Parts: sequence; C-alpha cells; structure tokens
Amino acid sequence: MRSVLAIGLGHLAKFLHEQIKLDNCGHQISLSGTYRNLEKVNSFDIDKYYFESTDLTSLNAVPQNFDILLLNLPIIENYSRVLEKIDQKFPVNTKIIFISSTSVYSEGEIDESSTRVGASKNGEKLILLEDYLKGLKREVTIIRPGGLIDSSRNPARFLARKDVISDSQLAINLIHTQDVARFILHILKKDLWNEDYNLVCDNHLSKEEFYSGEIARLALEMPKWQKSSKVSKIVSNAKVKQSGFSFLYPDLSLK
Repeated sequence: MRSVLAIGLGHLAKFLHEQIKLDNCGHQISLSGTYRNLEKVNSFDIDKYYFESTDLTSLNAVPQNFDILLLNLPIIENYSRVLEKIDQKFPVNTKIIFISSTSVYSEGEIDESSTRVGASKNGEKLILLEDYLKGLKREVTIIRPGGLIDSSRNPARFLARKDVISDSQLAINLIHTQDVARFILHILKKDLWNEDYNLVCDNHLSKEEFYSGEIARLALEMPKWQKSSKVSKIVSNAKVKQSGFSFLYPDLSLK
C-alpha cells in the first residue's frame, strides 16, 4: 500500500480521488489530504487533516507516516516557508510530487530541456520553488500541467464574459484535469522519480480556434477576437508519452 497525502484538497484532488476508485487501485494507493475549510471537503471519504499555511504550527498535528506528498497548493506568499516546514517534518524517504505549471516557460517550442524564464510573476515564483525542491535530499518529481479544463472548469465561460479577447492567435496548452490525475497515478505505479514532466494535450489550436468552438458549444455569447504580434508557446508532451502514458483526452474534444 502506497500512502499519499495531498497538501491541499481542491479541484485536482477530487479528480485524483475519483481516479483511484475508477482504477480499482484503492488496495494499492491510499489518499489522505489537508484542508482549510472542512465544509468544502465533505465529499472526500478519506482521512483529512487541518492545515492552514498562514499558521505553520497547524502542520504539527498532521501525521508523518506517508510515502508520498502531493503538493498542490495555489501560489501563496509564504510557499517557500511552507516547503521548508514540510521538509523538516517528513522523513527523508517521503517522496514529493510537486504540481507546478507551464507558466515557467516563455515563448517558442518548449520541452523539459527548455530554459525556464517565467512568463508571469507566478511563473517566476514557481521556478524558485522547483529549484528549492530539486535541492532537497529526497526524491522529487515535478509535473507542469498546462491550463486545466474539464466539464466543470472551462475557461470558455470566463472568456465569454469579455467583450474583446486579445492575443487570439496564440496557441493553447491545455490538459484535461482527469489526465493530470491519471498521470499522478502513472508516476506512482511506475516509480518515475527525480523527473520533470510537461503535461499538455496533443492539440495546439489558437485561442480563437479552440475557445470559439467551446463558447459556441456552451451556447454563450461570442466575444470579439483581437490578434497581436506575440509569439506562441507550444509545449511538447513527448516525454510524458515516452514514459508509457496514454492520454484519455489527447485532443480535448469535450463532449
């Protein structure tokens, strides 16, 4: 039995919880998690532990006997201090999966060997967090998903509320949330440690091509699309496929 503690029970953790059930691997992998608001995690029939990142002493009550930590917190002000506290608390043989983002990259053709320059403030912060984790004396694997999309989380709903969408010619780098959950289990089953993986689907349509289709499918009001001179970022998923992983949603045809 591999015991996993999700630091942050949120949207992705819900998919991971369900995927463990779908894969019938509950006898192989057990999931627990931390929460800030108990009401928001009532749907999780797992062991839950209170942890508030602004009060690091709350981590003291969380058990230490986990094989893997899944770090899935949003970018918070004291994230580096949280990581230091986690490293101090958990034994060195506790492995870590860190959910980062493709925002650590800028424009151009991107793979895991590409220079991380940070395309945003969050991207810059994630680079520092990744480097800190890579320097620990423990096994760490980093997953960099593209933008998450699924039946309940679709950026098209947000975009449809805008009058004008800029940079409409830029390529998208998206991933279905279920495929992120499936890839986490793939790492656990295959023991893929001390690796970085950029996790995106196969297709890289332009923002206008993809989201205009989604907005129409959802019967929302179509915004105006405005092109710019910016260069696209196109992230490769070749390394993920080379690991033996098969996408459930390779082209994100959400039906």
